[in-house]
Amino acid sequence: MHPPPWRKIWRTGCAAGALAAASWATASAETHDRPVIFTYSQTYGPYGLAADTLQQMPAGLVPLKFDEPVWVVGYTTKITSESELPSRELHCHSLMMGWDEWTHMPTAGQPFKGVFSDGYTPTLTFPPGFGIYFDAGESVDLMPMFNNRQAAGLEAALDVSIDFIRAADVPQGLTPLYSAIAAIDDSRLYMVPPGTSSREREFQLPFHGEIHAVGIHIHPYGHQVELVDLNRGTRVWNAIGKRDENGRLLEMPFLSAAEGYRFGPEDRFLLRATYDNPTDVEQDAMAGLFLFFSTEDGTLPSSEGGAEGSAPEHGGMEHGGTEHGGTEHGDHGTEP
Repeated sequence: MHPPPWRKIWRTGCAAGALAAASWATASAETHDRPVIFTYSQTYGPYGLAADTLQQMPAGLVPLKFDEPVWVVGYTTKITSESELPSRELHCHSLMMGWDEWTHMPTAGQPFKGVFSDGYTPTLTFPPGFGIYFDAGESVDLMPMFNNRQAAGLEAALDVSIDFIRAADVPQGLTPLYSAIAAIDDSRLYMVPPGTSSREREFQLPFHGEIHAVGIHIHPYGHQVELVDLNRGTRVWNAIGKRDENGRLLEMPFLSAAEGYRFGPEDRFLLRATYDNPTDVEQDAMAGLFLFFSTEDGTLPSSEGGAEGSAPEHGGMEHGGTEHGGTEHGDHGTEP
């Protein structure tokens, strides 16, 4: 018999947060005994985007460094452009990870350290007492990735905000979080036919841990993403997109919980993604989960699985994207 998988592991006295150079940041008001949360905000770009092209990385990898040890507890991005299109329609995804992660690009179930956002999940916030630790001077890279489904090129920039607490302000530390990816297709991009269609993929996390936050990466016309625990026969999370009055996707939910969902290498999970495509042609699609988890000893677990990949070059993969078929596309949304 399996014990109840959700277990509260809040540590008394710990609060969410992370740290970068104080000169970068604005600070929130200190509340009670919780440390100040700083926010680093910066605009990257504008960059020229090619017409009718997905997954564009005009800046390559943008290096970042923290001036002192920090705990990152939140991450928000938004794309601004000369276009009237909303940010979500131009944003593929933006990852912030260490250089080791880029040189060994994470695949399904492989643990790493980093955060993400996309057009449908522009903000993530970890539960109080949890964060991702970055040391002073640790090499970290930001990868802005854009989509432009329009027939004309345009310029766009990425606004980034990183919420953090200085490690010096929490000498007892926070509960460290690490990351893992589960995607429908490791090549990331696939096409969906007209109408409603679903794809599934089983995966395992070959280590012990507790999931505390889950984000979704998805493209227009995505409707629902489910995480199912096959061993227990339970649905861990059912994320349903929020839509506008015309049925266009607006956003996806983000799960953040101090009570962790326990898992081990023996557990099998199912990722299921459903798209509703109201057009009469195929549309581009991606579907994946970004899982943020803790471990019993607080260290990054090792994993035997996952294929190594090449790191994107720093400084300029101009329009290194995937061509889009030039068809209609939708918005984003969600409701848990």
